[in-house]
Amino acid sequence: MKRGIALQLTERGARYLTTVSLDAPLKPQRWDGKWRVAIFDIPDTKKSNRDTLRRTLRTLGFVQLQESVWVTPYPCANEVAAMKQLYELGKNLRLITADTIEGQEELLVKFDLVPTAR
Repeated sequence: MKRGIALQLTERGARYLTTVSLDAPLKPQRWDGKWRVAIFDIPDTKKSNRDTLRRTLRTLGFVQLQESVWVTPYPCANEVAAMKQLYELGKNLRLITADTIEGQEELLVKFDLVPTAR
């Protein structure tokens, strides 16, 4: 007779999973004029986690600014928190919210956005 482990998702866990998707692009109804910048520094010992993170950021619609710097105009705090936990990244992944990015005109075009009036 084979024995296995049975896992059951808690109600809280199920609610959380319905609010976070890591396999579809982010896209709210209206841009709030803020940039979300994900930065990471992941050691070579976690190379597979780093590669998976990059794939996930691409899937979510982030654009790569530099090797370990990715940007999106859309709110993504829950998704970043989920990636930190899922890929065991802790403080190796950070999220910054910024009003402007040098050279953002190119990003506005890439994301098909209109600058907000300030």
